[in-house]
Amino acid sequence: MINTTNPAAVASASGFAEAELLAGLWPLIVSARTELLLFAAAMVAYFALFSQRAPTNPKMKAKKFKVAEDDYKEEDYPTDACMKVNSLEPKECAQVEKALQVAFDAGDYRSVLRCWNTMKKFQSMPVVSLSHVVETMQRFKKDTPFILRELKTFCKAFPSECDMACINDLLESLAKRLDSELMEKIVEMLPSVNLKMDERSYEVFLNMYFTTRSFQEVKTLVSQMKAKQIAFTTRSSMVVIKTALKTNSFDEAVQCFRELKSTWSSATPSMAPSHVVSQLVELACKEHKLSEFLSELQGLPISEDVVNTMLSECIRQKDFLLASSVEQLARESGCKFTDATYSLLIKGLATDPVRVQALFDEMVEKSVEVTSELASSVLGFCAQTSNVQLAEKLFGYMKPKQLPVLSAFIRFFADCEQYEKACDIYEHDVVPLQATAAAAAPSQGQRSLQTDARMERSLMNAALKCGRAHLAKNLLSASPSDIAKHITMIRNCGARATSRVLSASSSHWSAAALT
Repeated sequence: MINTTNPAAVASASGFAEAELLAGLWPLIVSARTELLLFAAAMVAYFALFSQRAPTNPKMKAKKFKVAEDDYKEEDYPTDACMKVNSLEPKECAQVEKALQVAFDAGDYRSVLRCWNTMKKFQSMPVVSLSHVVETMQRFKKDTPFILRELKTFCKAFPSECDMACINDLLESLAKRLDSELMEKIVEMLPSVNLKMDERSYEVFLNMYFTTRSFQEVKTLVSQMKAKQIAFTTRSSMVVIKTALKTNSFDEAVQCFRELKSTWSSATPSMAPSHVVSQLVELACKEHKLSEFLSELQGLPISEDVVNTMLSECIRQKDFLLASSVEQLARESGCKFTDATYSLLIKGLATDPVRVQALFDEMVEKSVEVTSELASSVLGFCAQTSNVQLAEKLFGYMKPKQLPVLSAFIRFFADCEQYEKACDIYEHDVVPLQATAAAAAPSQGQRSLQTDARMERSLMNAALKCGRAHLAKNLLSASPSDIAKHITMIRNCGARATSRVLSASSSHWSAAALT
């Protein structure tokens, strides 16, 4: 028992207990010294590596960002503690303007806002891009009312210098980012700073609405412009035309095109974009109103594709007079005729042999290359009018080497009872062509240049008609299983036998009558 009444005894007992406790802890510390050292090293490494990094906790990030935003209150935009803004020299103002641009290019938006706050207190309007300032505010999550207040303060600070041109530059920048909400709010703010939208402002809005395919907004804006008698710029008119084309409003597109055309001087007709003219022509053809629209193209440069589109429509409508009008328009505009254009013209003017002959002579004079399509158009006209002479001129000028074209000529001459000519083309042009192909590729030559069955039947008929039995025999032996060729030969033999019998009978009865 410890005597609690004796202080010396109590102290002695307490010291003994502490010594006993320490004696028990020390072995424990010694046994865990490795773990303790590792823990201490880990703590040192953690603080060394991560003490400078931003917190990863989203709440901490939001808190830090809010602190950053609070740094940009207007009262915290210091210029220089020892310098009054109103006392800035022009050179110093220029330095601030340059500093803002450099800061924006470098992404230092804090410095941009500080320079902006300094500029608002200049005595004369600074050279500054409002679009850069607004973009910086948006990056710092400033709401629309805050941005509008800043713009309004700036415009009122420099009322005679901050005109609509500055606002239009800002609107155009916002339109590229499709920020229609802020743009509309800025427009609502304009009356408070004694400004109003002009032609360029409407142009910017029209382009933005068309880009976002808000065609109804475009039409609404056009109605406002007409009501306020705002002139349409070239770009505005083009947007209206393209909107009408997208919505298939042909009459509206033509009306706007007519108004736009009236603003052009005679010296600059090339201002009409070719793709818009092409789309207008296509829509006119689709609506079957090409004849009405043709007069709108007077005096404008027209591409070959546009001319060909109009000629194709004339052929579909079988309108000879319209085709003539298109040809005249094309010649007046200086359009260069190609083989495709001549082909369509010959089809469209096929009812006028004189015009077709003139076109052919023009082709020869200009040394136009005759393609298979053009040759087909000319042969089609020749077959329609039985114009063998023109076909012979075409063959002589063209000197074709393509088997499909040669086959077309053979069929044409055989159908026109020019049997000798058909057989000559086969023997002098087709056979050497097949031989050359067979020599170049023995395994594929005959297959690659096989003549079509229709042409072979026409050729066999021509060979039998003009007495070239060897040619008919060769054609028959080339494909002995072709029943159609046998039928053709039997018919021709029967026709010749009948002709001989009739001829003999006629001679007999004539002799008997004389007797």
